Amino acid sequence: MDNKQIISHIKELFKTTCVDIPADDELLQSRKNSLQQLIANGLPSKRDESWRFTHLDSIHFENLRLPLSEIDYDPINKPQFVKYKQSLIFIDGHYIEELSTISTPGITVNSQFPSVKNTQNQNVFQSLNTVLLTSSVHIQIASDLILEDPIEIIYFSTTSEAQIQCVRIDIELGNNSTVTFIEKYSAQEKTVSFSNALINLKLGSQARVKYYQYTDENFGDNVLSQIKVQTAENSAVEYGALIVGGDFVRFEIEVELSSPHCSLKAAILNISDDQQYHDIHFNIDHQLHSCESDVIVRNILGGRSKAVTDIKTRVCCGAGKTKAEQMINSMLLSNAATVNAMPRLEIYTDDVLCTHGVTVGDLDETVLFYLQSRGLSKEKARSILLEAFATVVLDKISCGVMKEVMGNMCPHSIATILGEYHG
Repeated sequence: MDNKQIISHIKELFKTTCVDIPADDELLQSRKNSLQQLIANGLPSKRDESWRFTHLDSIHFENLRLPLSEIDYDPINKPQFVKYKQSLIFIDGHYIEELSTISTPGITVNSQFPSVKNTQNQNVFQSLNTVLLTSSVHIQIASDLILEDPIEIIYFSTTSEAQIQCVRIDIELGNNSTVTFIEKYSAQEKTVSFSNALINLKLGSQARVKYYQYTDENFGDNVLSQIKVQTAENSAVEYGALIVGGDFVRFEIEVELSSPHCSLKAAILNISDDQQYHDIHFNIDHQLHSCESDVIVRNILGGRSKAVTDIKTRVCCGAGKTKAEQMINSMLLSNAATVNAMPRLEIYTDDVLCTHGVTVGDLDETVLFYLQSRGLSKEKARSILLEAFATVVLDKISCGVMKEVMGNMCPHSIATILGEYHG
């Protein structure tokens, strides 16, 4: 199916969503504006800079349908997939308020559809998110609120049908607040759905947010998640991700360091095999002085899997005393696995400390030989080295809960790759 046919199919889906929406509804007008943008721009191709190594072939848009308007969630055993006291649960793209539990005073959750007034600067998939919006949640964190326990955000797929699920979450943190979010993609069975999620984070002065994402091993859907972060003076962002499941996964993180003394720390671990396609994109904008960003991505690839890691950091004129670091390290365990690693710095001012680096390789045969000479099997030696390679990312995750999640999942995922390709 070519671009025009895909857009035509999206237009038909859009007509279905408009059946019960009043003609004067503000969201309907926003959706119409976004649809016109989508028609004008089309889906991205390899001619687009940020998509030149990324293909959408695994997403069969022509088969995608809208989720059912009503979700039967009674058969689902909530304790199976909810780990923490506070959670927001989306099932097949729908926010399920009855299963979600936010009980802390000072946190307000509103699940009414927003009025998306600014549609002018949306990219293609942000436009698609607005056009076919399934669920929307707004979360307000009160000023001075310090939340110790994480809030879990769960996207859970139950259907084997090919669905397009568009979710939008807007989060506002008041001044001096601190909160942690752990976002999980999971599924009852392997499906061919496409999840298109948009998360907007707006931080108040001296606010602290930790935002983590992971796809579990049983997850087989296609995911495109976009996180947009707007900072304020002395605010701090920590981002972490573990990508294991998912045939096509693309995480995009856009951070505006738009006030003095802001910081971003990010650590991502991607483990993929078979024909998985995992894609990480950062767009970091240092707009004012005395801000810091530090991003590390580690890829472990087996089979015919492919990874794309693109980190772009822009240091604007006047953003002196900037400190920006980028590092991408990749292990290729198969001759058929490929990685495209692109650390990029654009610097338009002086008095900065900016570094970037890339390494690509296999396990060191000399170290493997040494470990085997000490009585370890070749498989065990490989496992030890790969787990050590992954531990560098885990050590940068400050949230103990997320570190435990990653620590539990990594050894099994590594063993799966080694068993399949080096057994």
